[in-house]
Amino acid sequence: MRYQGSKRGLMKNLKALIERNLNECQAYIEPFGGGMNSFAAINHKNKIAMDINPHVIAMWKAIQDKTFKIPERVTETEYKAMREDCLTNGGKYDSALLGYVGNACSNGCGWWNGYAHFNPNRNEDHIAEARRGLLKHISSFIGLDSCTFVHGDYRTLEYPKNSFIYCDPPYASTKGYNKNGFDNELFWEWCREMCDKGHKIMVSEYSAPSDFVCIWEKTRKDGMGTTKTGVAQNVKVERVFVHKSQLRKFKF
Repeated sequence: MRYQGSKRGLMKNLKALIERNLNECQAYIEPFGGGMNSFAAINHKNKIAMDINPHVIAMWKAIQDKTFKIPERVTETEYKAMREDCLTNGGKYDSALLGYVGNACSNGCGWWNGYAHFNPNRNEDHIAEARRGLLKHISSFIGLDSCTFVHGDYRTLEYPKNSFIYCDPPYASTKGYNKNGFDNELFWEWCREMCDKGHKIMVSEYSAPSDFVCIWEKTRKDGMGTTKTGVAQNVKVERVFVHKSQLRKFKF
């Protein structure tokens, strides 16, 4: 699913890294599930995904139950009405529908980030593309019928003993994505505490505190287009970190 901060383009590498280090007896948990792009790709019998957005989780539960019908089209008028209803907790629209429209029909897939108009210059229909992408995503979702979707803050989940936890939190350096005040320092401290409790933690970020070690990285273009000289704009280095105390537990 198209989703802000998605790891869809990195999944071949991330899937291999995660599954290489995942024990079949462990619970596999993603506390920042969102678009479920990484979560859907992991082949494991005990998968739990969490997200703080209740509407996104409602959408995934409805997809799992086969009760959600992806709308063919969403007009700008409908989008604005749903946005107003969602942001004011009006309760007029189904929560699962709001979870879909708030992301898939928004500019850059940012949560209610403005209606995604057709782009005639690029012949791009963002909303139609997002719909096709979600249908394809559902068809290839590994373990959709048996996995668990949970709404809540990452700190509130009761993690099974010795879980494998893959975190893709709001990045500290991405202001547009991290505009709701996510406390990154608190997150890293939580990671340390979870390591101390015996859980295995992997984190995707651009950078990390000095006691976390990068075990994988890949350069990618963050954004669209190139300069007139053909140089890619907004080049970023995606990295995966583990705490130094757990280095011997990982194969990479």
